[in-house]
Amino acid sequence: MTSAQFLAAAAGLSQDELRALVRTLSVEERAVSDRRLALHALIDRVRTELIALSHESAAGRTPRRARAASEAELRAWAERAVLAREPGSGLDRFSAADVARLLRLLREAEIEISERRRELHDRIDALHEELLGRLQRRVEREV
Repeated sequence: MTSAQFLAAAAGLSQDELRALVRTLSVEERAVSDRRLALHALIDRVRTELIALSHESAAGRTPRRARAASEAELRAWAERAVLAREPGSGLDRFSAADVARLLRLLREAEIEISERRRELHDRIDALHEELLGRLQRRVEREV
């Protein structure tokens, strides 16, 4: 739904329905923001691991990880790490290439979640503007 469509739909809601929608969207925004914060912590941990692996390689140490992980395994591991709020636990089972792929996946997920957060903020702001506009019109009629 575009912003214009959302505003048009919101204009048809009652004052109480608008307030309830603001509350609902605000709860969702807080959940999205919490997930985004956990994702940032995980990205930092994975980036640190990748740097450590590059230092090991530069020092001539043999890689400690051999088996390549599938994309599904990487996504599942990332989801568990974000939900558990334990950034980086178990990273040592992945190869350097896997860690690099994991970092790419996490950055893509961060972009998506940030877009969702911005969308929620835009909708909440639009609803607040609608509520304020209604209040101003009511005050103008009473004066």
